[in-house]
Amino acid sequence: MKTEAINRQVVTARSFRKATQSDIAREAGVSVATISNFLAGRSGACAPETAQRIEEAVEKLHYVPNSLERSLRLGKTKCLGVSAGNGEDDYQSSRDSFGIRFWTGAFHVASERDYSMLLYPVSARDGLNASAYLDGRVDGFIMMARAGDPRLEKIVAAGMPAVFTDVEPDLLPRDCGAVYCDENLTAALALDYLTELGHRRIAHLSAQLSEDPGIEESSISIRRTRGYKIWMQKRGCYDPGLVELSGGWNGGRIAEAVRTLFDRPDRPTALFCANDRIAWNAIEILKGMGLSVPGDVSVVGVDHYLSEDRSLPILTTVDIPVVKMGEEAVRTLFKLLDGAAVADCRVVIPVTRLVEGNTTAPVALLR
Repeated sequence: MKTEAINRQVVTARSFRKATQSDIAREAGVSVATISNFLAGRSGACAPETAQRIEEAVEKLHYVPNSLERSLRLGKTKCLGVSAGNGEDDYQSSRDSFGIRFWTGAFHVASERDYSMLLYPVSARDGLNASAYLDGRVDGFIMMARAGDPRLEKIVAAGMPAVFTDVEPDLLPRDCGAVYCDENLTAALALDYLTELGHRRIAHLSAQLSEDPGIEESSISIRRTRGYKIWMQKRGCYDPGLVELSGGWNGGRIAEAVRTLFDRPDRPTALFCANDRIAWNAIEILKGMGLSVPGDVSVVGVDHYLSEDRSLPILTTVDIPVVKMGEEAVRTLFKLLDGAAVADCRVVIPVTRLVEGNTTAPVALLR
């Protein structure tokens, strides 16, 4: 019987209704004007006994001043927006995902100045409409941007203080902040390490979608590939045939790219991948081709993404300081809000650390 009674209970949606000054006035038996004057701290707003009734009503109804109304009066919300990640970035897939690490750094610095943070949903991050960023909910915001995104000019033209990450300043509107990593250093860390192991024929799997820069997934892939080319050209060992496009950060055409690189008679002995996901996928394809990692091929990734999938190998990878990027993005946004010159709000994050895993080894002697 008790179980049946529970099953018959009607489930209703829950919602919060905030108490208003009119509610307090009715409870205390005074006018709204008296409540307004009392809560504003004006001396002599009412008699002591009336003040006591108001305080009791405030306590009973759990009244808190409306922060949105206060924001409108002051012209500040004390809230920053973050548009980080994309539709492919599952925030729940790993506590170590790019988005989570960036958010961690950003939130830490925002909290130091008692600012709240708003994380925009996928519909805003991946959309083409700038209105979500200009509706007055935030004092400024940070966006992991893409070169050529039409929203960037609209946002800056509207006067919204904004910091864009992952795009070089020369591809951004003039009056905005920028925080980005030095991708020449990213490539150099990986290639210096592989060279020390004796590798000379080092291939690169780029995250570019195509050869057409107009439809790139992100300018990071362009800069990372450019860093690889610059390093190889300086040492006289650049071969354009050793660069293949994997078709995005998740490697949409990675199988074709890997086979093109390793079906050739002068196949590479090492593979520098644009990110860790591409590297893990490439390793599986290499194994299917009968090649051992790291026995036949050494593989280096980028991101230092600590996957929770224990079946994956521990990659040798370039550690992108994502937490620091989040921290610097918020510090830079505060500089803009405080009136700093735009020239002082363009920050390059150095990439300085490579983490050794079990996917690299000294180049084997030719047999």
